[in-house]
Amino acid sequence: MKVEINTNLPPDAHPASLGDDPPPNLSSAMARAYEVWGRAHDAARELDAQADGLRPKLPAGAPKMTPVQRLQFDQREAAWRAQMNAHKAELAEALRPKFESAFVAFDSAVEKSRSESATLRGQLRSSLVKAKPDPVLQQRVFDMLGKKPTIAKLNEAIDTGDPDVISTILGTSPFLLGVTQEQQTTMYDKAASKYQPELVKKIDENDKAVVRAERALVLFRDETASYMRKWRSPAQDVIEGARNV
Repeated sequence: MKVEINTNLPPDAHPASLGDDPPPNLSSAMARAYEVWGRAHDAARELDAQADGLRPKLPAGAPKMTPVQRLQFDQREAAWRAQMNAHKAELAEALRPKFESAFVAFDSAVEKSRSESATLRGQLRSSLVKAKPDPVLQQRVFDMLGKKPTIAKLNEAIDTGDPDVISTILGTSPFLLGVTQEQQTTMYDKAASKYQPELVKKIDENDKAVVRAERALVLFRDETASYMRKWRSPAQDVIEGARNV
């Protein structure tokens, strides 16, 4: 789905910033938020342009106004300002449900993508570490490795590709292996990259897309909330409060 770039919005808000192969639902939700944000920005600019053309202006070279003329001019300008504020309030009321709907869908898509990353990590671990290892096979692996095996020997054992060896080394407590948690994590990452490169790549792409989407979600939330604060009239807030009683 190609989304036209709006140069008035931050580049990080565009769904293309998610990467080459983001989760489809995340890209779609971000595209909708971007579209709504862009329309709101463009509508506000159009209202401002129209307002500027209607604003009362003194003719060039006009003589100094009398007090009565100044009062009349100020009244016309006040009426113009009130009308423009009313238009912005109407715009806010029209856009508010669209902002809320887009935000909820975008936030839900981000959460779903986070869950997808967790699911993929579970699949990766299941492919390397058996949930219920055979104690007999585990003991054979320990016997093969010997007491206090070096990191080099553990890596060599992983490189054999034997699933029982890999599962034992990566699934056993680091303390029992005589290594630190960090060293075991390094071995796990190396094995994952070697034996499940496509899955590792997918997890990495998904994680990056989530981080970028989270940043865009915050931008969308903060900017649209700012629009509402600037455009909504005090009367609208009072009415909204009464509705929620």
